[in-house]
Amino acid sequence: MTLLLLSSVAFAADAYYDPDQVAAGSELFVQLASRMGPWYEDLQNQMTRTSLALEGLDAAALLAANHAGDDLGTYAQGLRKQAAHQYLQVQLFADVLAEDTEATFGGALDRALTELGVDAEPCQAQGGAMMGPMRGMGGGGGCEGDDISQALAAKMDQDPALQAAVAEIEGLDWPGFVVEGTPQAVIALTGADRYVALDAAAKALIQDRLDTLERQLEDQLAPLEDQLTEGAEGGDAALAQAEQHRAAYETALAAEGDRLLAALTKGLKKQAGVGVCANPAALGGCAGTDVTSELLSTLVADKKVQKALR
Repeated sequence: MTLLLLSSVAFAADAYYDPDQVAAGSELFVQLASRMGPWYEDLQNQMTRTSLALEGLDAAALLAANHAGDDLGTYAQGLRKQAAHQYLQVQLFADVLAEDTEATFGGALDRALTELGVDAEPCQAQGGAMMGPMRGMGGGGGCEGDDISQALAAKMDQDPALQAAVAEIEGLDWPGFVVEGTPQAVIALTGADRYVALDAAAKALIQDRLDTLERQLEDQLAPLEDQLTEGAEGGDAALAQAEQHRAAYETALAAEGDRLLAALTKGLKKQAGVGVCANPAALGGCAGTDVTSELLSTLVADKKVQKALR
């Protein structure tokens, strides 16, 4: 009741408001922020999971290049394109959402100031952590005059236009980040009814070698970076060199994959019907039964497997 009565009080000419306090005091802003915050967090989690899965697929596709044919590489490339498209869609929505929200609450703030009939300046009396479209409207330091932050928040919450705009924003179809893979064929070793995840086997058995190859590629590409910028002198030659280094890297990965699959085959001699799956579970895995958790630790400890990888 006190907040509502403040709207009729004659404020001193040098009043101020703290944007963080206005945001925190506005039920409509808090309501929308409680939707936006979890959405952003969930979106980031989805993107992280998908990125890790795609990295695993890319690595597995290169390791299995001599065993899976071109289909696996084409599949991985298609998912990369799908992810890029999803990212652009989500980024566009997020940008428009931020712009619309800032304009919506900024307009409501201006209307509330007009209705209160006070000439007030934004000023942050205290360092706040409230994030939102009203943040950044004022500087720090000492604030003089009457603090009308809560009165502004109350006025804004009574604004029919703001109420309608918030309802409209909340009613939008907020997108997620979803890349849909499909189950792939098992690469047969002693069979193809069951499988061990190839990316998991590679991490457990040859990750040091893969890291070394990646560092070598980075060292080879680093001196070419300046020449690879658009319009740089010698760019064509640098691009050709970069492509050669990349091709050599992929050939080396395929060779490591050959050695890994040969070693796994030796370790699986007593396990009929087992192959490897290059498609991470998050992207659909493979047709068959996943026995990674059942067999991988045994394969890692197998002396025949270790000897074959020396």
